[in-house]
Amino acid sequence: MKFFLGLSFLVAALFARAELSLPRLERSGRLVLPYAVQSMAWQPNGHLFAIGFFMKDEVSVWNIKEKKHVFSVRSNRLSANLSGQEILFSLDGRYLITQDFSDSKAGSPPFPKVLNSPQELNARKDMQRYVLAKVWDLETRKEVATIKGPGSIKHGGRHIGMCLFDNGRLLVLLRKGGFTTYELPSGEMIRDVDLSHPFSDHPKVGRSYEKMACNPSGNEIALAGLQFFRDAEKFGYVNWSGATAIVVADVRKGSVKKVLLSETPLNGVVYTKSGNYLASFGKPPIRVWNAAADFQLTGVVNDPSLNSGNLVAAGDSERAFGIADQAYIWDLAQLRKVARFDIPRDVIRVAEKDNNYAIAEGNTVHFFKLAP
Repeated sequence: MKFFLGLSFLVAALFARAELSLPRLERSGRLVLPYAVQSMAWQPNGHLFAIGFFMKDEVSVWNIKEKKHVFSVRSNRLSANLSGQEILFSLDGRYLITQDFSDSKAGSPPFPKVLNSPQELNARKDMQRYVLAKVWDLETRKEVATIKGPGSIKHGGRHIGMCLFDNGRLLVLLRKGGFTTYELPSGEMIRDVDLSHPFSDHPKVGRSYEKMACNPSGNEIALAGLQFFRDAEKFGYVNWSGATAIVVADVRKGSVKKVLLSETPLNGVVYTKSGNYLASFGKPPIRVWNAAADFQLTGVVNDPSLNSGNLVAAGDSERAFGIADQAYIWDLAQLRKVARFDIPRDVIRVAEKDNNYAIAEGNTVHFFKLAP
């Protein structure tokens, strides 16, 4: 009897130690705002935190350590909130880049309505037509550059993602059918890249894109395309099944490096902080590719059983923090779930910096610290 009692205490102690060794998500504060939050960004080397609002043409900058408002800037939206409020700090922390949308020619000539419209080709060539983003100096709180680009059926009106490379000197904007690169902080356009036909074995099959992931260790982006529909069978899938392409592109060369395929619809893609792994998420499972080994499929993570809505790189590891029915940490190198946390319901956006997490729920931002 004493033996079994001793064994039970030992097992209980081991489980307690294992429980203590799991990461813990500790609350570190919250910010209640007058409007619903649409986007968030941390200043890389400081205390500033930027927030974009749903259905409001404004980006608000806060001192997050003191929970004090610092200043706000205008961010114009496309109608129905299809643009505006995507935000990014420069890597040196000196500038804030805010998504914008305004027509420099006030609607004349009109935006092309169909791909074969007579205005389409001219629209593609007009590199100054639309204001896509603005660069703000955080010290002077003044606009220092305007990012402009073409608007056409191929480009779409707004841009739908931002990345920084070359120590923050190169800005990449995702457009509907490719990407455009700019010099910072001047805002001068460098290159407009068309990736609307990325398949070498099916050159007539076109694609447009919705999400972009930035590789932090190289000049590389991964673009999640719209689902295949009638074209799915060309790639070995059932038509209308939700199969989706992921196009990996070289930012410097403006060329396709690799095309990956997901059997399921996606909400997006994400690189780990090392840049060694790329994961796609949406309808389970999460797929993981080894970006350091020619994007060989490493495997899948079968958790969660529900749709994974947000996934961000976690800390300096090969882990990712994501939202499904609750919050999870997954180890993408080992293809396993590390921890699960209860979080507020109706989370719409997550932002991470140094294992600090901002989780937006309606008009409230909840802040958490990940403790080892």
